[in-house]
Amino acid sequence: MKTGTCILTFVVLVLSSLPQSARAQEATQPKPNVSSREGQHDFDFNFGVWKTHIKRVLEPLSGSNKSIELNGLVTTHKIWDGRAQWEEIEADGPNGHWQGMTLFLYNPQAHQWNQSFINSKIGELSPPLVGEFKDGRGELFSQETLNGRSILVRAVWSNIEPNSHHFEESYSDDGGKTWAPAFIAELAREKSAPVASTPTTNSDANQTDKARDGAHDFDFDFGTWKTHSSRMLHPLTGSKDWAEMDGVTVVKKVWDGRANLAEYKAEGPAGQVELMALRWYNPRTHQWNIDFATPKSSALGNTPGVGEFKNGRGDFYDQESINGKTILVRFSIWGLTPDRAQSEQAFSDDGGKTWETNWVNKYTRIPSDPPTSSQRPSSQEKSEVGEVHDSRGGTVSAGDSRHDFDFFMGNWRVHHRRLKERLANNHEWVEFEGTCTGQKILGGLGNIGDCVLDLPGGAYRGVALRAYDPEKKQWSIWWLDGRSPGQVDVPAVGRFENGVGTFYADDILKGKPIRVRYLWTRVTSNTPHWEQAFSVDAGETWETNWTWDFTKVP
Repeated sequence: MKTGTCILTFVVLVLSSLPQSARAQEATQPKPNVSSREGQHDFDFNFGVWKTHIKRVLEPLSGSNKSIELNGLVTTHKIWDGRAQWEEIEADGPNGHWQGMTLFLYNPQAHQWNQSFINSKIGELSPPLVGEFKDGRGELFSQETLNGRSILVRAVWSNIEPNSHHFEESYSDDGGKTWAPAFIAELAREKSAPVASTPTTNSDANQTDKARDGAHDFDFDFGTWKTHSSRMLHPLTGSKDWAEMDGVTVVKKVWDGRANLAEYKAEGPAGQVELMALRWYNPRTHQWNIDFATPKSSALGNTPGVGEFKNGRGDFYDQESINGKTILVRFSIWGLTPDRAQSEQAFSDDGGKTWETNWVNKYTRIPSDPPTSSQRPSSQEKSEVGEVHDSRGGTVSAGDSRHDFDFFMGNWRVHHRRLKERLANNHEWVEFEGTCTGQKILGGLGNIGDCVLDLPGGAYRGVALRAYDPEKKQWSIWWLDGRSPGQVDVPAVGRFENGVGTFYADDILKGKPIRVRYLWTRVTSNTPHWEQAFSVDAGETWETNWTWDFTKVP
C-alpha cells in the first residue's frame, strides 16, 4: 500500500533479509531463471526531452473518427538508475493547454513494467497498465471502464529509434480481438529543449491563498534535504523499540508545483530503506493525494492518502490493513523554517480516537552543490590508461582520497578463483572467467563496477557500488548480486594506505557472525588484484575465499 503498509512491509523485508546477505549466501543461491528476460533498461530509450505530435480520438469505440490534434513536449527523468522513470507531458490544442504525468516502475521479480498516469485537470490516478517488451516492442495492458462498460486498454511503444519512437493507446470491448486507437503520439528527440521541473527552491507559495487553492502548498519542500529518521520497529504492539536512520530526500517539482516527486534513501543499524512518494493536487476537490512505491513493491499503492494543508501543516489519511486488522494511517508534513521541516506517520486502530506515531523524519536543507570534481582538468584523469591517481600527491586537499579508485575506470578481463565451500576447511578451488567495466558517478565521489561472472553453472551479473565520504575520508562498498536484485550487501568500509586498499564489514554466514575483509593490491599496474576473506574470530585469523585478477582491456 502507501504510507503505512507499503513502507512498513518493505522495511520488514529489509530487516529480515539482512542476516542472509547476498555475499554470505552466494554458495546456496538458486540458479537464475534464464527463461525470463531482464528488462529493467527497456525504457532507457525514453530518457530526455521529446517534441510530440498527438492525435486524440474523442469518442473511441463509437465508430466515429472525430479527433483533435495537439503539439507539445515530453520530458522523461531517470529514477533508481533506470528501474523507474517519470514522464511530464505538456501539449497545446484546440481546448487549450494540457498536462499529464506518467510514472513507470519495473518489477524485477515479474520482469514487467507498471505504468500509472495522472491528468493535471482531473487529479486522479488511472488504473496501472502492466506488461513487458518483446522484440523491441513494448505492450502494457489494463482493464478500465468507458461509458459504464468494462474495456481493455493497451499501450504500445514501437518504431523505437535513438531519436524517435511511436506511442499508441488503444481500447478493446471484445476481449482483445480488435483494438480501436484512442491516443496516438509521434515523438522526436528535442536536442536543445530545456529540462522542465528541476528541483528548485523557487517559491510561488505567496500566490496560494486564492480561494484557498492549495496547488502550491508543497512549494516549501522542493530541493535536497539531509534527513534523520526515527522509526518504531513494531507499531501497535506496545513495543517502544525505535531504530535511527540517516539519509537524503530529494523533492522535484512537477506541473509548476501542482505535483512533485520525492525520493528518500536512508540507512542505519537496522537496515536500509529506499522509497519514492508521488504527490499530486486535485483541483476539483482542492486536496492533495500521496502515494508511495519502493524498489521491492515496484508499484504504487492501490489507494493514495488524501488530505490538505491547514495553518501550514498537511495531514493525509487512508485506510489500510496491518497484521490482518484494518487501521487508519495518517501522514503529516510541515515546514519549521525555510531550511528545516518535519514529517510523521501515525497509525490508529480505534477509528482515529488515538494515534500512535511510528515514523518521524527531520529535514535540514542542503544548499545547492558547488561545481563537482567532474569539472577538473583532464590532466588529472590519468586512470583511463591504467595509472592510479595518487590523491596524496598534492592536486587536491591533503588526505582527500576520492581518486583512489581512478585506476579501476575502463574495461577489464577478470580471472576468478573461489573456494567451493567457505569456512568449512575446504581447499577445493573453482576457477572461471569474467569481465568488469568501471564508471564514475556522483561527480567523481563514487563509481560502479558492472561485472559479468561466467560461473560453470551459468553466468550472472553483479554490481559493486562505491561511494567516498570526504568528511570521514573513507570509502563504502556495496555488492548487488543480479540473481537477488532485492538484496544489497552490508557495506564494507575502509581506505587506501601505501597503495593497498583495506575494507571491512560485519556479516552473517549460515547463522553465525563473521568479519569480512576486502583487499585491493597492485593498483598502480594494469593487472590489479582483489581478494575477499572471512574471519570467525574477530580478525585474529582469516580465510581467503575469493580472488579476482584483472587485466586491462585496451
